[in-house]
Amino acid sequence: MPLITTISEIKNYLSIDINTRIESLQPFINEAELLYIKDLLGADFYAELVAAYKTANFVIDDMTDEQTAIMIYMQRALSYYMAYLSINQMGVNFGDMGIQQQFGENSQPAPQWKVDKLMLSYIQQADIHAEKMLQYLEENASPLTYATWYNSTANTKNEGWMVNSAIVASQYIDINNSRRIFLRLKKRIKDIESSYIKRLICADQYNELVTQIQADSISAENQLLIDKLRPIIAKMALYFTIPSLRIAITDQGIMIYSSNDGIISKQMADKDQIKDLKESLIDNEFGYKSDETELEEFIEANIDDYPLIAASDCYTIKTSPGPSWQVENSSDNKHFSV
Repeated sequence: MPLITTISEIKNYLSIDINTRIESLQPFINEAELLYIKDLLGADFYAELVAAYKTANFVIDDMTDEQTAIMIYMQRALSYYMAYLSINQMGVNFGDMGIQQQFGENSQPAPQWKVDKLMLSYIQQADIHAEKMLQYLEENASPLTYATWYNSTANTKNEGWMVNSAIVASQYIDINNSRRIFLRLKKRIKDIESSYIKRLICADQYNELVTQIQADSISAENQLLIDKLRPIIAKMALYFTIPSLRIAITDQGIMIYSSNDGIISKQMADKDQIKDLKESLIDNEFGYKSDETELEEFIEANIDDYPLIAASDCYTIKTSPGPSWQVENSSDNKHFSV
């Protein structure tokens, strides 16, 4: 059951031709929901909204105030995703006569460069509004409000992630608030936070951060620590994801995609460019290694604010010449291990 059923709902967010029929757009609405919206909301909350929308006879103003509020965010993102998916097929018919293109007496198809710019604009706007929808849920959901979403795995705060949205990640890496790229990064972010970061700041401190994020009650000192950790996590995640961004594993094997004027090909980006980008994420001046050094210096200077780290076996202070950060473990010289 679609979450947009009338042209007037789409016109609240997009400028579309006055003669466009909802029946023409319905297949793309359905596809956009399955490809994007359902995963963002989580299957259970998505089903809950569909049922409530149907009960309200497909009038969002007749839903509860909470449901109406999230439907406005959702329908805006859905409209842009729908438009993005529809561009290459609208005005083109598939039937007994083959593939045919139609246009009116007073109109003609837009040039390809305009179509490409419009597609880019639509998917960028869709991702931006998907993030705004999730941000609204994160700020307003609780065990009593939007409880189905709050208790689902779609709510990354439940898992205690430090880099839990495209908006957060985009502060440190150039993904332009892209929800689609963030979803590619999620698996590595989870691994980095639960393994690498846990070793970096010691288990007790890491567990306290997770608990406070989940409870939405982060202390001022721990927020400062999270702010130091986030660039490391985001840059590392992108560093390890870059080689697979254009790779798809299919029944035909491993495919590498690129696009030129809408034609999919196997053209690869220059290897030196990929190497330079990866190195920029790790190098000692601007990459996550530099962020790690800044984190180490921050903890050294503020160790009294982090008693869990100070008391941990993975961090102690040498009596002379002072705080020490070493790479290799040693029974004689204690250190903050990574």
